[in-house]
Amino acid sequence: MQRILKTQLKNLKKALKEEPNNLPAIYALTYIYFNKGNHLDAKALLEHAISLNAKLIWPRYFLFLITLNQKQKDEADKHFKMAKDLLEANYQFANIKFMKSLYKRPN
Repeated sequence: MQRILKTQLKNLKKALKEEPNNLPAIYALTYIYFNKGNHLDAKALLEHAISLNAKLIWPRYFLFLITLNQKQKDEADKHFKMAKDLLEANYQFANIKFMKSLYKRPN
């Protein structure tokens, strides 16, 4: 299992070196770092993901978990609120889009 993880880490790092803005690779590497307790490297990747797309929810959620784990309550609250606000905005957008799809103009 450790060998597989080492191979995955190597491949993900190589992928990011070749394509630094590869969000799936950023997510996968963040997930591995987070689960290994390497919060410093995970945090750097999360901040990079947010710089690429500020509307992503998952980086905010991971930052919430990391800062909560580090007992940084104010920072954790900030990231949780941002994730929640983004989630609510996405939900409202999806509802509006769905409602528009149901509406048919009379002929």
